[in-house]
Amino acid sequence: MITLGIIGIVAAMTIPTLINNYKKKQTSVKLKRFYSTINQAIQLSEIDNGSVFTWNKEDQALDENGDNISEAQKNSSAQFYNTYLAPYIKTVKLDDSDLQEDIDSRDKALSKCADDGRFCTVLLEVYDNLEFKDDYPYKL
Repeated sequence: MITLGIIGIVAAMTIPTLINNYKKKQTSVKLKRFYSTINQAIQLSEIDNGSVFTWNKEDQALDENGDNISEAQKNSSAQFYNTYLAPYIKTVKLDDSDLQEDIDSRDKALSKCADDGRFCTVLLEVYDNLEFKDDYPYKL
C-alpha cells in the first residue's frame, strides 16, 4: 500500500511536467511546419516570378531617415503578398494590422509579446529559434 502511494505521488509530480513539455514541443513543431510552408511558397514563387532578389519592391515608400512609411508599407505588403505568395499557399485570413516596432533585444521582444501577442513572432523566430523557452509569456 505504501509503495502504491509513493508511485502515485511520483506520478502526480511528473505527469504535469511531461504534458507541458509535450505541448511545448507540439506547438514548436507546428511553428516549424508553418515556416517550412512559407519557404516552399517562396521557392514555388521563384520558379514563376524569378529570384526573390528581383521581385518588385519599388512601391515601398521611405521617409527622409530611410524608415518605412506605415500606410505605404501596409499597402505594399498586401500587394506583395497577393502577387508573390498568395497563389502558392492557402490563406484563411490575412491580418492587416499595422505592427511597426523596433525590437532590438530579446528582453524587449519578450516584453512586447507579453503585452500584445502579435509580437510573439519576433520573439520566437529571431531570438528563440522557434522554440518555446521557459519564460514564454503564454501557457501552452
